[in-house]
Amino acid sequence: MPDIDIHKYAQKIESVKTLVKKSRTSERNKQLIIEFMRYCKTGWGGRKLTDARVIKLIGSIKILSAGCPKTPNYKNIVSSSN
Repeated sequence: MPDIDIHKYAQKIESVKTLVKKSRTSERNKQLIIEFMRYCKTGWGGRKLTDARVIKLIGSIKILSAGCPKTPNYKNIVSSSN
């Protein structure tokens, strides 16, 4: 039985990707955010996150990046959380 996406998370994921690409964040960090989204969907050692959780995390990252005086390097943030 196919999954029914009543919350339209697939569309929201694509919308978030588009917003990240259009944001004023540096190109390097845009790439890292998109890469982080992909890792969330494929999982680390078999553990994947749901679309809803990915959307929430990326929303938080966007808010944090807007509030930072200088553009952070998200690769350092992600690698230090492991």
